[in-house]
Amino acid sequence: MTFARVNEEEQFHRTVASYLEYALPPSVWFTTIGHGGGGAARGARLKAMGVKAGCPDILIVSHGNALFLELKASKGRLTGDQPETHEKIRAAQGSVYTCRTLEEVRDALLMMRITPLVSIKDGKIFSAAGTRIATGKSRWIGMAPKPKSRRAIKAAMDFYKP
Repeated sequence: MTFARVNEEEQFHRTVASYLEYALPPSVWFTTIGHGGGGAARGARLKAMGVKAGCPDILIVSHGNALFLELKASKGRLTGDQPETHEKIRAAQGSVYTCRTLEEVRDALLMMRITPLVSIKDGKIFSAAGTRIATGKSRWIGMAPKPKSRRAIKAAMDFYKP
């Protein structure tokens, strides 16, 4: 893994985290699973705490269902224990998807019957009103602000009601 690819994957991770902050309805919960970096000593501590090798990057919980996302750079592949771990998750009735673009993240949400509150066009994120929120190519998207009020979230949810 090269330094450039690590930066690309980390930036994509930040972009996805920002997208999920805006896209997920309040009834859906997500977290990043922090398990990389820090060297052998940190790895040993995490292993002793029960962190499994090959665990995907993001966990999303919706209506009692677990969705795991493995985020990869544009040319990234599953490595090490990741393929085996993904199979174990599927065997336990969990869902796991490998995503390289925001569109693939959106598609994974839709496959789990989670309707995003924002839209994506050409790698850019737009609110329900059509205002551009952030772009997948922005260096600072991971620091994008959350919606300011419950009213803004409710307005977005009302826009997407069938």
